[in-house]
Amino acid sequence: MKKMKHALILTAGVLLLGSGIAFAMNHGGGHSGHGSTADSKSAHDTHGGMGENTGHGSEHMGMSMTDGMEMIGSQTREGVKAMAHVTDMRKAMAEAGMPQTHHFMVAFERDAEGAPLTSGRVAVRVITPSGQTRSAIALQEMDGHFGADVELKEAGTYRFEVGTRIGDDQARQYEFEYDVK
Repeated sequence: MKKMKHALILTAGVLLLGSGIAFAMNHGGGHSGHGSTADSKSAHDTHGGMGENTGHGSEHMGMSMTDGMEMIGSQTREGVKAMAHVTDMRKAMAEAGMPQTHHFMVAFERDAEGAPLTSGRVAVRVITPSGQTRSAIALQEMDGHFGADVELKEAGTYRFEVGTRIGDDQARQYEFEYDVK
């Protein structure tokens, strides 16, 4: 019972932290820069960069590819395609005093029509290179995709297990890998 209570408190804290981070972010133009109108910079002024969109100029299902953003895979399950990206934000997050090091994001589209799916429930469970399975993190809808900041400090291959109920409310599972050097 004590473990369950601790798990519920921890889950609530993670959800509140994720909601607060998502609220603090300015997602007015996709994931192309997160420009802030404030004079001071925060870790979320850009995911992986210099405070402006210095990206590749390509757009993927609501996600503008920016420098530092890496596509880690694309999979289709029961007619829904998922495309996952990771942005290394170690420097910006460390400067802001945040423990998270990367931004994980995934966009979905109905495979047959290519229509984006932007509402539903999405969560990711991160498995570390040493085999530790972390608690699931609810991903927030962010201007055409779902995302959350994650902590990937250990060098090696991480596995992201993504669970969804999106589009038709059918449960789907996706799995992606990402190498941290």
